[in-house]
Amino acid sequence: MGDNNVFMLAAELLGHEGPVRSVAALPEGCIATGAQDNTAKVWVSTKTGDAAFYDVLLTLKEHTHWVTSVVELPPNLLPEAMEGGIVTGSLDSLIRIFNKTGVPLRCLEGHEKGVISLRWEAGGKRLLSGSWDGTARVWDFTAGCACTLVLPGHENGVCVLGLSNGTIATGSTGKQGAGRVVDAQIRLWSPEGKQIAALKDHEGPVRSLDVVPNLGFMSTSNDGTVRVWSTDGSALATMHHPPGREGQPAFVLSGCCLESGEYVTVDEAGVCIVWRDCQAVQTIQHPSSLWCVAPLSGGDFVTGCQDHHARIFTRAPERAAAADVVKAFEATVKETQEATAKGPSDMEISKLPHWEQRHALPGRAEQQVQVFQRDGKAIAAQWSAASSAWVEIGEVTGSTNSGTLDGVQYDHVFPIEIEGQGGVRTLKIGYNNGDNPFSAAQAFIDKYELPQGYLGEVADYITKRAGQAPPTLGVSTGGTPQAAQGGFTGVGDPTGFATAGRSSSYSSGGGAGGAAATKHVPAKLFMTFDTGDIGKVEAKILEFNAQAGAAALGGAGVASLSALCGTLKVTNRYHASKVTADQMAIFPLLLSWPADKVFPCLDLARLTALHPHAAEVFGGNTFPGVEVVELAARNCTEGTPAPAALCGLRFLANLTKPRHTRPLIAARATQILDAAAERFGGAGATKPVRLAMAALTVNLAVAQSQSDEFLSGEAQQQLVGLLVEMISMAPSANDIDDDSLYRALLSLGTLTTASGLAKTAAKDLDAKTAAQAAASAGRSAAVAECAAEVVKLL
Repeated sequence: MGDNNVFMLAAELLGHEGPVRSVAALPEGCIATGAQDNTAKVWVSTKTGDAAFYDVLLTLKEHTHWVTSVVELPPNLLPEAMEGGIVTGSLDSLIRIFNKTGVPLRCLEGHEKGVISLRWEAGGKRLLSGSWDGTARVWDFTAGCACTLVLPGHENGVCVLGLSNGTIATGSTGKQGAGRVVDAQIRLWSPEGKQIAALKDHEGPVRSLDVVPNLGFMSTSNDGTVRVWSTDGSALATMHHPPGREGQPAFVLSGCCLESGEYVTVDEAGVCIVWRDCQAVQTIQHPSSLWCVAPLSGGDFVTGCQDHHARIFTRAPERAAAADVVKAFEATVKETQEATAKGPSDMEISKLPHWEQRHALPGRAEQQVQVFQRDGKAIAAQWSAASSAWVEIGEVTGSTNSGTLDGVQYDHVFPIEIEGQGGVRTLKIGYNNGDNPFSAAQAFIDKYELPQGYLGEVADYITKRAGQAPPTLGVSTGGTPQAAQGGFTGVGDPTGFATAGRSSSYSSGGGAGGAAATKHVPAKLFMTFDTGDIGKVEAKILEFNAQAGAAALGGAGVASLSALCGTLKVTNRYHASKVTADQMAIFPLLLSWPADKVFPCLDLARLTALHPHAAEVFGGNTFPGVEVVELAARNCTEGTPAPAALCGLRFLANLTKPRHTRPLIAARATQILDAAAERFGGAGATKPVRLAMAALTVNLAVAQSQSDEFLSGEAQQQLVGLLVEMISMAPSANDIDDDSLYRALLSLGTLTTASGLAKTAAKDLDAKTAAQAAASAGRSAAVAECAAEVVKLL
């Protein structure tokens, strides 16, 4: 590629005090930007020698929240703005119209949450707007800017676009379902507001739409793809952004089409890609996450960055920035990467709020991230509105810690601590330099079955510690939650502030009747046992298979075992990989092995249950799933070897999470609980066995809270009886450890919150007295707090 084909930095627009969330071209070479500093600015180009600079012409300060969308107001459309102007959309839910000199003219009300997208219909007379309230609106500027059409029914955030044929296109961010984002889609509407098509090719939130002249339009998504469509919705092309070595790439937040017909897209990892004929021809790394990009006249384009800067890029040598400006930009990219590799300084850490103060600093929205200091270290935590608590993500440090994880050597092995049910759980994630951090984060989430909303924060944490990209999670010295500073990766309102302009529409989450929020109860997430070395499990099964006689796997069975283990090893392909009936058919035979030989088979079943397609097969009509559950439960009773009981309980706990396998658990719940109660009361209840048993009870309670028909009345009474027995052991640390006790309390609180029958059973068994004793038994703070909440519930 010759130099004339390479985009070069032309200018930096310096002046915003927050991330630049929206950019747009204006007439006469001006540029509009909107930012998280609650302002929009208009920039005008000035020449100094051979270099071009941009000065702030106007600053529009009327907004009370972030400015997340800006578009030109065409001339001759409003009598009070015959020379045109600018239109802005803000998270305060309002659309504001300014004339060319920055005088506010009108304020369009109607959206109930933040306005995140503005575009003009093809005719240029009607303004389209998209909002976090799940609607798009059409505003007729020939009718006094009245809202003449509402396009409802979208899944959370909406981006909008007017197509050349008069059709209106909208994209949605999807909704949370079964631990992942679902139903994100593009809809096509007639000018009269009739839906004419729904395009569901994207597998993640749709983040932007942009016109492709003489062809159709393009879309970008959190699924890592850029897609091109005809105006009638026919799929024309797909580009992957960028191709990771394995798994999903970074989220593509914005895209546009240049005068040349090339596409430019930007992502949350700070990567800007230029595409020609659907092939990446240039990549431009930025110092931080990129929120937006827009085309400019002359073939240039402008980007909006998390570091508060907008930047213009050009192919024209005469418009290129001075050499010292380019060098400074490149140095900034390099320095941020090097700085993140070293981790936060002592001074930066000293300015953070203390970890002990976290209870006095509640988060302002789901999935917000805040960095605290604890014992001289920077600790990143994410807010969980469901439990009204900060969930610890992990320490923010440098990247000089290589290591081995599950038998694989990595350039970095990072600890990630999840605080919540059962106290603090320390997990580890492996990462190699050059890997896509979002691929590694997705594999981590799949492996541990964590909420999909953690993806951005975990990937951001990786990039900070590995120094592969500039920080967006960062060590903030202020109190602003990181979700308000950086990228949003889930669904719904990214900040919790989308209703800030309309406080009357705010409603708190939680229990009915405005009950006081609780920190621990009820549990919302399933507990899974997901770590393990597939290779070692397979080797042990093959060792015992040689001794199994008539119950041994034959040649075909051994081949199926090998194929299944090969699939399970590639955890970051779980979303796409499949298992076969032959591979799954080995389990009834394996689980019938003697109790002293069955434990690796149960361990394999435990890990297999975490594979989405395998879970479907487990619960399918053609698979003997109930028989498999019976075999597992049989190995949990008192008298069976501890390894078998431990692996069996863990398998059943994992099997309770997938919706496809829950009916199997429900069908044999009484048998499972009989075995658990017998085991708990016997001599074989070791600490690991108790922990697995307690995790199973949590999962049963969570499943019951999600469906009141999950457990029969008899099973609910059995579960309450087991939990009360476990909690009654609180005065003796030898009989039950803190983690198991906490999980038992959490289970009882969750179950009695969800079921009146369970609550009655708990009262009949005087569970309140047992919980009171646990609260005062001198156990951990988490146990005492959870026990106190259970006492209040009873």
